[in-house]
Amino acid sequence: MEGLNPKQREQVTKMPTVRLIAKLIQFGHTEDELAEFERNDLMTLFAQDILAGKDKQQAQPAIAPSTTLDPQLERDRLNFEITKFEKEQALERDKMALEAAKREKEQALERDKMALEANKMALEATKREQEQILRERELETENKRLELEQEKLRAECANAERSANHNDEIWQAQREQQHRDEQRNSSLAARTKLFSQSISHAMPKMTDDVIDIPLFFDNVSKLFERYEVPADIQTVLLYPQLSVKARNLLSRMDQSKVTKFTAVRDFLLEQFRLTPADYRKRFNEMTRKSDESNVLFANRLYTILQFYVNARKANTVDKLMSCVTADRIRSSLTDYNCTRHIASLESTCVNGWLDHIEMSRAIDAYYANLPHGNRH
Repeated sequence: MEGLNPKQREQVTKMPTVRLIAKLIQFGHTEDELAEFERNDLMTLFAQDILAGKDKQQAQPAIAPSTTLDPQLERDRLNFEITKFEKEQALERDKMALEAAKREKEQALERDKMALEANKMALEATKREQEQILRERELETENKRLELEQEKLRAECANAERSANHNDEIWQAQREQQHRDEQRNSSLAARTKLFSQSISHAMPKMTDDVIDIPLFFDNVSKLFERYEVPADIQTVLLYPQLSVKARNLLSRMDQSKVTKFTAVRDFLLEQFRLTPADYRKRFNEMTRKSDESNVLFANRLYTILQFYVNARKANTVDKLMSCVTADRIRSSLTDYNCTRHIASLESTCVNGWLDHIEMSRAIDAYYANLPHGNRH
């Protein structure tokens, strides 16, 4: 087809298939050969024959054959071409029908797909609607449950409030009774009576012996501490145990301090105060009583010695040894005036006494200042 001019190409394209087959048979092709060809193949073969000049050869007058064409053969050939054309047309219609069926099937599939998608969307919408309904029902059920719980809680609160009010009334009554009991127990007389009954069996009596007074207060202090006696009733419990002389001395005490045990104790100890020499003398002269065990006697000795050490303020071993040495030096003095001189010096000391070195130097200085004839 490419070698033909436009006019020839148009003629070949418009030429019916039957005529095209007839022309090709005229060009020398057989029917069996052409039966296998499609229209496009026939057109291509026809164009090749035109380009080969077979149409021109066909147009030249040929030598008259000796015989004429067989009419029956021509009719058969024409019938063949018609049958072939009809088959081609039938094939073309079948092809078009198949294509139409295919398109219809595709369209049906598309419609089914769209319907399926629509059904899917409808199902999803229905599902969402059902889920929404279910959520609304669950919310309604939950709201009802909360309302019931709130109602129950309100009822419990009301019951609890009534019970609390009742308990408050009971508690208030108990509190008032407890308050009355506390007031009764907290009164001075009641507490004094209570502790007096508790410690009466152990409370000592103050004797007239001055040496026993520090020991008396020491025992009373330990007793008050052991029984946890309140401070405001300690002097009330102490007063009946004091000696007549001690009670008389308290009448001269500052009355604003007479209710304090420590103040009363310090005041009486000061009034009955013994000198370290008194304690030392009592320690050396003390003997065991006939009704006294050796343990009690040893305790009395230890206490007197402790009072002596405290009076001397000998809180170390060195100071204690110095005190004992100084006392021995003092006891060895035979000169009354020298003894008075040492006593006057000790009265001005911060500690109230001279250690053995200071006392020895003071004695030497005293005698060094005397006239030579008065020295001993």
